[in-house]
Amino acid sequence: MIARRLIVEEEYAVTRSRAARGAAERRRARTNRMRYAMATRIAAIAGTLTALVVIYLALMGNVERMNYELARVDRDRAALIERSTQLDDTLARLRSRERLARVAASLGMRESATFVSISLPVDRPKPEPGGLAFLAKLR
Repeated sequence: MIARRLIVEEEYAVTRSRAARGAAERRRARTNRMRYAMATRIAAIAGTLTALVVIYLALMGNVERMNYELARVDRDRAALIERSTQLDDTLARLRSRERLARVAASLGMRESATFVSISLPVDRPKPEPGGLAFLAKLR
């Protein structure tokens, strides 16, 4: 019986050593993975936060750019309104009856003593031809 126990123990020892060796390899691989897990998590969180801050800053920069463009457009609009007002005043001054009378007098023009009224015949629009296009020659 002693011999039989030794054989059985040797069989189990071989099986156990293989399982222990595999377990040791799995434990080493897990330890290697876990060694850098915390650093990887910290780097991922820091990278995500950095990306969020950069995106926020880009959006805020875009808002500031649009504010500057809006201010520039408002300034240009005010200048154009001012110029339009000046041109309207100049146009009104040039069209004034007093100025036109002075220009006409300097050119030797005078008012007419007689007036003639002419009536022109009214052009009535021609009616559009109706019907089919290929029968238009028959009219």
